[in-house]
Amino acid sequence: MRRVAVLIVILAVSALMLPLAAQQTGAFLVALTTTEGQPLPSISPADLAVQEAGQPAKVVKIEPKSFPIRITLALENSRGLADALPQLRAGAKGFVNALPAGAEVTLVSTAPQPRIVVKSTTDKDALVKAIDRLAPESSSGRFIEALTEQIDRWDKDKERGLYTPLLVIMGSTIGEEVVRDNWVKEAMGKLDKLAGVTVHALMYNAPITSTGSTGESQVRMAEEAVQRTRGRYELFSAPQRIATLLPEIAADIAKTQVASQYLVTIERPAGATGRLGALSMSPPSGVKVGKITRVEERR
Repeated sequence: MRRVAVLIVILAVSALMLPLAAQQTGAFLVALTTTEGQPLPSISPADLAVQEAGQPAKVVKIEPKSFPIRITLALENSRGLADALPQLRAGAKGFVNALPAGAEVTLVSTAPQPRIVVKSTTDKDALVKAIDRLAPESSSGRFIEALTEQIDRWDKDKERGLYTPLLVIMGSTIGEEVVRDNWVKEAMGKLDKLAGVTVHALMYNAPITSTGSTGESQVRMAEEAVQRTRGRYELFSAPQRIATLLPEIAADIAKTQVASQYLVTIERPAGATGRLGALSMSPPSGVKVGKITRVEERR
């Protein structure tokens, strides 16, 4: 009888532990500062209230975290932007100079096909000189190809997870890239699994009278990539906007890096699985919450 009683107790305890074993944890990176933008003197898990998809999640751990940033700047040098090349160069150089020191940048041109102009470097002078050498091509830019190639590089990078990956890609609506739906579907599927990636897509709305096309494929994929990575998307018609828009994005990147970064580990709401849902935070008085970036999910 005693053995039976012990067995019953063991089974009961095991049954209670099953929900706990099935519950997942997740982690995300967030910028936290004082309301004046200064580093926090201290913060603990009890200070934060976190919700995932509107449901409360328990903060298990919060720890300072510093991630270097690696940026790919992909610029369209096609006939669609030929008249705006001076603004493109000015904007790209303003972007490089506005980045925080130590940021690694890879420079890519997208016409007549995606090509790495400068490999990943922190040398701003080398990047600026390469931007000055960008020449216009008579063909259309390969926006979709450049985007999918970058996603593939991230997917295969063994160092991914040791840095914050960003893509800033400039395109135009000139031409219509011929792509297969399965290419786009495969790329978006990979993008969903790339934790911590951010895509900022900028699209110049070239006059349709000179292009004969509205570039619907480029626009649609740009919007989708930005939405999935919580980046920034802007469609504009004035070439002068390029010169101010790129430095604006670099300044935002710099602000994020200057802010104190924390890796927050949560016990997800009961039943939550797969990709982390929409996250929100309620900080204590005097604390300002910056951008939240999904970093990883694990059991």
